[in-house]
Amino acid sequence: MRVTPLVINGLHRSGTTMTERLLDSQSDITCFSLYFQIIRAIAFSRGFGDKAEIMTENFNQGKNKICKENDFSIRSHMLMDHIQRVYSPYLADPIQANQNDSLFGLDRITILKFADLISDHRDLSDVGSLLQKIGKQIGTPICATRWTAHHRYAPIFLENPNAFWIEIIRNPYARITSERISHAGSFPVVMKQQQDNFDFIVNFKHPRFKILKYEELCNNTDQALTNLSSWLGTKIVNTELRSVTGSSFRPNTSDNRREGRHIYDNNDSLPAMIGAMDQNRWRENTSQLDIALINKALNFHGLYDKEKTSIIHDLAGGFLWRKISIVQKLKKYCKKIFAQFGFAIKRVT
Repeated sequence: MRVTPLVINGLHRSGTTMTERLLDSQSDITCFSLYFQIIRAIAFSRGFGDKAEIMTENFNQGKNKICKENDFSIRSHMLMDHIQRVYSPYLADPIQANQNDSLFGLDRITILKFADLISDHRDLSDVGSLLQKIGKQIGTPICATRWTAHHRYAPIFLENPNAFWIEIIRNPYARITSERISHAGSFPVVMKQQQDNFDFIVNFKHPRFKILKYEELCNNTDQALTNLSSWLGTKIVNTELRSVTGSSFRPNTSDNRREGRHIYDNNDSLPAMIGAMDQNRWRENTSQLDIALINKALNFHGLYDKEKTSIIHDLAGGFLWRKISIVQKLKKYCKKIFAQFGFAIKRVT
């Protein structure tokens, strides 16, 4: 049986979860959420707590290249991820476990056996062949995983001749606004990640690498899915989104709603379909100064049109971005100076 390994990737709040749930709802595709996050595992092996620390680096050389020295650490972290992110829903609720409810349409024993495949898999950098082994075990033509902030790993993943990669992108005003609300991230860091993503995807050309705009998927769903079907070689239809347990999946979910940030979390009033939410809802939380600042900070590379702002906001946005840039350079300089004395400054505020 030939199995196609597939990655669905994008920055945070770009629509990767929605796309993953759509594809997993297809009969010929099994898609695991946040499975085998290789950059996260590499970051962990280097002593970082989050993949964002290294997401703008390359992964075919230097400290990020998988070798004998870091293989054990990376493999161990991937096994822990398997337990925590895929198998743990069975363990967290004894009632559900006793009922033998399925996850991703699979029983507990089948999912637990994936740990053996991870342990025995020789080349960890070839995540594609690992997905193929799982696909063969469960009998699915396309075995996929969803990643975030992994775009620079695409060239390595696509060395597998059967592998495919979907890169989800979203209007940066909407994505950045959503991330700032849900993740409360540092604006300079968010901008750096966004720019690195745009810089990479406009220059990386590969027949099995496809850029999919969130807006086109929501607003012109049938045509977007027709194009995706032709490229991937299997029919993908617009259907009700299903969660990993088989229930209806509501769009725009986020655990951060529990922290009072007003992000929808499986809102029952919304249909479990793509495009269920207003695409312009970001405007309620984005000022003209925010738009002007993003305009000055980002090169969109023609992927999206820039919003127009007044001359006053334009000047203010430019001044604010220069101020932010100067502060960031000072932080970088201070970090370099103190590092010589054996200190590491993770964040200067």
